[in-house]
Amino acid sequence: MSCDFDLEFNNVQSGALHILMRHSKQLQQLVPAIGHHINSLPEDLKSRIESYSRCRTRKSKYAAMNHITNVMFKYKRNQALKKAQLALQSYLKPLMSTGISTTIDAKNGCQLVQLAVSPKLELNVLVTDYNYSQSNGQKWMPVRSIITAYVTKC
Repeated sequence: MSCDFDLEFNNVQSGALHILMRHSKQLQQLVPAIGHHINSLPEDLKSRIESYSRCRTRKSKYAAMNHITNVMFKYKRNQALKKAQLALQSYLKPLMSTGISTTIDAKNGCQLVQLAVSPKLELNVLVTDYNYSQSNGQKWMPVRSIITAYVTKC
C-alpha cells in the first residue's frame, strides 16, 4: 500500500524538531544546510540542543526535553529553526516516497524504515502505523507520521 508521510514541526517529542534536537550532527552529513541553520540559532538554544543530543539515559532525555520545551516558547517562530525543519522535510519526504528501503516492524504499531543513502550510511526512519487523511476534499489516503530519523553505518 503506498502512502504519504507527514513530518510534524515544532514538537520536541517527535517529528522534525525532535529529529533535529536528537540527531542534527548525524544528519548534517546528508543535509549540510541543517548545520548552517543550527549554527544560526541563539546560543542558549544551541547549548540545550547539544545537551539533549548527548543524553543516553531515559531520565536524562526527559529532563533535557523539559528544558528545551520550556525555552521553545521563546523560539518557536525563530527563522533558522524553521529553515532547518524545512531543509529536513525537503530531504526526507521525497526519499521516503521513492527511496529503496527495508521495513521492519517495531514496537507499538510503528515501523522502522531503513534507507541506504550511501554505500556506507543508512538512514533509519521510525514511522507510525497508517492513519487516514483527507486532502482537499479528495478521497481518504493512508498517511504515516515520521517520529524520528537517525543515521547508522552499513
